[in-house]
Amino acid sequence: MKFTPSDRRPVRKIDTSALVAEFEAKGGTVRRFEPGETASYDSVKIYLLEQGYQLSMVRNMNCVKRINAKGKGKAMHWSKIIALVDELRAAEGKQTFKARRAA
Repeated sequence: MKFTPSDRRPVRKIDTSALVAEFEAKGGTVRRFEPGETASYDSVKIYLLEQGYQLSMVRNMNCVKRINAKGKGKAMHWSKIIALVDELRAAEGKQTFKARRAA
């Protein structure tokens, strides 16, 4: 069976501006990112490359190392890589990917 665009359900867009305004009125802060900033593997790899790090896969493990450093790098779990990215983003004054509680 071949699907055509008319066979698919229409996408419903919901206006969330009223909910956001209500949340901010109660004292909440909305986390905002630049368009295209995601925590996907490819986006993180490009960001780390811009920061002087190399992200690679070695035997099904994520490895991070400084550019031009010897060896395969340090094997890290994805949560540690996101923590590294968050640390670098926080140093630049950008929003972190992982939500943090207010102190």
